[in-house]
Amino acid sequence: MSAPAPGVATLRELVARATSAPSPHNAQPWHWTIHPDRVELALDSSVAERLDVNDPDRRELVISCGAALLTFRVAAAQALFETRPEILPDPGRPDLLAVVAVVPGAVDSAFATLHDVVARRRTVWGAFDPTPLPPGLADRLGVEALVEGARLVAVGPGERDSLAELVERADRARYADPRRRAELAGWITSRWAEGPPVEGEYAGQVPEAVPHQDLGERIAAHDGRLLRDAPHLAVLSTPGDDRRSWVMAGQALQRVLLVAAEHRIFGGFLNASCQIPPERTRLRDLVSGRGYPQVVLRLGRPVNLPPATSRRPVGDVVTVHSGPDGLRRGQLVVSPREAGADFTEDVLG
Repeated sequence: MSAPAPGVATLRELVARATSAPSPHNAQPWHWTIHPDRVELALDSSVAERLDVNDPDRRELVISCGAALLTFRVAAAQALFETRPEILPDPGRPDLLAVVAVVPGAVDSAFATLHDVVARRRTVWGAFDPTPLPPGLADRLGVEALVEGARLVAVGPGERDSLAELVERADRARYADPRRRAELAGWITSRWAEGPPVEGEYAGQVPEAVPHQDLGERIAAHDGRLLRDAPHLAVLSTPGDDRRSWVMAGQALQRVLLVAAEHRIFGGFLNASCQIPPERTRLRDLVSGRGYPQVVLRLGRPVNLPPATSRRPVGDVVTVHSGPDGLRRGQLVVSPREAGADFTEDVLG
């Protein structure tokens, strides 16, 4: 007799754990459809449309969905279920990023234990303590990225200034564009100062200032300082640069972040240089000229560990498909703003 399928209730709980993955602007751009024996992960187009200027190809949003997929796989392994993901299974539905069969089976115990630190992971947008990473951890993180098909290339001391200059130029370019500023302003709430690198009393004025002022110089200086002072810097790259590669990048990123969190090492992102095409080309040359840079990652021990960012209610990001009649319940709320969720900036980008 074959082992029973996990069932809708169990899969819904696993999805709930997966929603803790990082995303740009804490957008949480995923939509899950749950069947008794599998889940479907799709890019939520109603969220993606609100970032048309800042993420026109949906690259960062798809990376976030890949991170959520890895977190789902970890949660399933902890519950002693094997996952069999099929990435981009339907060419006619490009927003359907993965279908994941979930069955009882053998699991990797070390992979399953990453579940214990899913809730510990944070995105750090402030300063790190200068203490280096634990011996051997940087090499291990490189191996973990390779397991998921990506490369994590450490940035050496001699390359820091060049990388900082790339990020600073990209920051200036981003915030010089009034369309980008206006779009970002649409995501800002009264808690926005918890996210982007804007400090002090000026932070309280940022929601009104973003559409009308060029904040590039201030943010570039802040990001350059964070980058130069980070204990460890790395660039996550993939062999290709399409949706399949971006899903791969997201899974590799979250695997790296969770393994780091086991050692109480946390990550912060400085991804402007991946968003501006000329700077991305220079970044690729800086890290050996192979692959496509997807994420610029700082790693270390935060001076101040930030609180966890808020999450959309699970019912807002899940549709349940149960029974032979195909009834669907728990439809997705149209948009995070209309749902009234308290969003904060997670600064993946």
